[in-house]
Amino acid sequence: MQVLILREPQIRQLIGPSRALEVVRDGFARLARGEASLPGVIGLDVPPHGGEVHVKGAWLHGTPYFSIKEAAGFYANLERGLSPGSGLILVFDATTGFLRAILFDNAYLTELRTGSAGALAADLLAPRAARQVGILGSGSQARYQLEALLGVRRPERVVVWGRTAERLEACVAEMRARFGLPVSVARSAREAVEGSAIVVTTVPTTAV
Repeated sequence: MQVLILREPQIRQLIGPSRALEVVRDGFARLARGEASLPGVIGLDVPPHGGEVHVKGAWLHGTPYFSIKEAAGFYANLERGLSPGSGLILVFDATTGFLRAILFDNAYLTELRTGSAGALAADLLAPRAARQVGILGSGSQARYQLEALLGVRRPERVVVWGRTAERLEACVAEMRARFGLPVSVARSAREAVEGSAIVVTTVPTTAV
């Protein structure tokens, strides 16, 4: 049995936001038509270290593979100078059940998929002329959400709020440089929401 091993740099070369949006759109449509098997999520919390772990699996009917993903968020890692996200994906032969590939994506595919799902929702539900987009959160998912959103909408400006001033300033500066849009800092979550035709939430909290 041969097992293909792909690491994050290779995976990034194989798929980006535009292609991810296509396959996420197709996946949701097939799920709605009953053409996919999607069991419930296994959740595991690690409270002493601010960690949450999710295990997910799915199979698109008729395709040769099914996959199981582990994705974790350890948000105290930010204080350690480490990325809060990690994970990998196991790909199995849908005929034999044998392992065929291990994707050490380091949560890249999770970030990409989540951003694509947000963009798909905006494409289906948000007004075409969305002058302002408000983003709550200044971590990596805020960046992925905006990049994916720009595949379906082109706002005139973006307003971002985050809980940590230093990371917020860095996020806004990066967004300006990468996407060529007027991006500004919001002093509060309310300020980011007010006047925004589209609001994107990317913070792992229930209160701001």
